[in-house]
Amino acid sequence: MPKMPPLNPLHVFHVAARSGSFSRAAQEMGVTQSAVSRQVSTLEEYLGTKLFLRESRGIELTQDGRDYAERIGPAMDNIATATDLLLARNRSTAVRVAAYPTFAGKWLIPRLKAFGEVHRNTQIKIKTCISPVDPETSAFDVAIQLRPMSEVDPEFSLLLYRDVLQPFCSPAYLRQKRLTSPEDLLSVALLTSHYRRLDWHHWFEGAGLSSQSIEGDEFPSSILTYRAAQEGLGVAIGQPFLVAEEIAAGQLVPIFQPIERDLGLFVIWTRYANARVRGFIKWLAAEVERTDGGRPANVTEPLIEQA
Repeated sequence: MPKMPPLNPLHVFHVAARSGSFSRAAQEMGVTQSAVSRQVSTLEEYLGTKLFLRESRGIELTQDGRDYAERIGPAMDNIATATDLLLARNRSTAVRVAAYPTFAGKWLIPRLKAFGEVHRNTQIKIKTCISPVDPETSAFDVAIQLRPMSEVDPEFSLLLYRDVLQPFCSPAYLRQKRLTSPEDLLSVALLTSHYRRLDWHHWFEGAGLSSQSIEGDEFPSSILTYRAAQEGLGVAIGQPFLVAEEIAAGQLVPIFQPIERDLGLFVIWTRYANARVRGFIKWLAAEVERTDGGRPANVTEPLIEQA
């Protein structure tokens, strides 16, 4: 296993090599010049070589010292940058959230005013994204994303909703097309989102039907897909909790039985989450409980029972 030198002398050497002076290094670190000299001597003794030539007019790196400084310099700078970022994150009043666009638009943003009234000193900064985000290696404090149930760390994640798929359409479209069984869906326009284009296939498979003859319109986002269903353009497939408001208002009606997949919408955070981040996560959990009564799948009862 590679040997690590004593880290404080290493840091002092790095600063002295960068500044070209023991006195300037001492001033930068808030110590005495003799303390800098002692720390450099400790490192030289450990390495078994001279790193500086000490002369009356000042110091000069030896060849070993120059080589060593060049090799450790990027690593020391990376450590300093990482430390600054982490300290800034912990001092920040903002919680940086990566979330799916539909969840952000349909669920999270409408509730942020209520969050702000309770957590007045915390700002929520949202960036929407589709690709997987790992808070451990990204600039985000939390990610709200769909993941396989078995592929998340339960210590640093919380299930908000299971991935439930259910068809829904406008009341007028339901009356017009006289949909009475899942088979009837194969003869009407089926609406889907670009990023969830396989949802209809999964639902038909779950309902025990062939999905080979599915035809319909694809929209760039789930929000547009749901809107198209409201306007009577066809039957959409989606997650019931995201259209709960439209269902409650009678603008959309769920039809036939939902199916549940082995996926879940999780909030995922870093192990270094500060108090503001943990407060946001706790609020998310309480809001799901308050809104949906703690039902993990948030299944909406269908208007039409599947035979």
